[in-house]
Amino acid sequence: QFASLKCQIKALEVWVVNHVCCLRFLRINFNLMAEIILEREVVGVGEESFFTSNQL
Repeated sequence: QFASLKCQIKALEVWVVNHVCCLRFLRINFNLMAEIILEREVVGVGEESFFTSNQL
C-alpha cells in the first residue's frame, strides 16, 4: 500500500514537471508566433502604403 502510494506521488511529480515544461514551451511558441504575426502585419502595412504611394 505504501509503496503504491510512493509510486503514485512519483508519477504525479513527473506529470506536473512534464506539464510545466509543456506550458512553458507553449508560452514561448505563442510569444514567437505573436511576434512573427505582428512583424508580418507591420511589414504588410508598410508594403501596402509603399505601393499606394507609388500608384499615386
